[in-house]
Amino acid sequence: MLTLHLTRDVFGSTFTLGMLAIDEHDGRGPRLFGYTCEDYDDFTDSPVYAKQDWGRLCIPAGDYPVLWTWSPKYQRHVPLVAEVPGRKGIRIHSGNGAKDTEGCPLVGILRDTVAGTITKSRIAARWLEPRIEAAQTAGGCRIQITRAAGAVRAVRP
Repeated sequence: MLTLHLTRDVFGSTFTLGMLAIDEHDGRGPRLFGYTCEDYDDFTDSPVYAKQDWGRLCIPAGDYPVLWTWSPKYQRHVPLVAEVPGRKGIRIHSGNGAKDTEGCPLVGILRDTVAGTITKSRIAARWLEPRIEAAQTAGGCRIQITRAAGAVRAVRP
């Protein structure tokens, strides 16, 4: 079993940054892996999305299975965040800013909280993907998405 803990902690008017910890259930507990970048967090956690907000809002906070499946878009296997209400095709992949997400969590090693970006994303994805793939035959993988205590929503322009 593998559990990804995504804690959203930086909220911009067009982006959301978070910390990603990984718990391999080996007795050591969750360990910081890197950082994430997502679209704007509207703090509603609503499964209902207006057509104009598709791909512009991050997925609701919650607990979701992560599957290792074929992506027609990327033409390779990429982690899929499954059972997200009102959404399909949410993938954990590389990218540097909200312009790259289309609603998906991006992973990276470093982040810039002012610019709302992450870097070394391909390295992070290459390290994370084999662990998610291996977890599929060892009890599965889940992602738990929360907001940091005291989180405040940014105002959109």
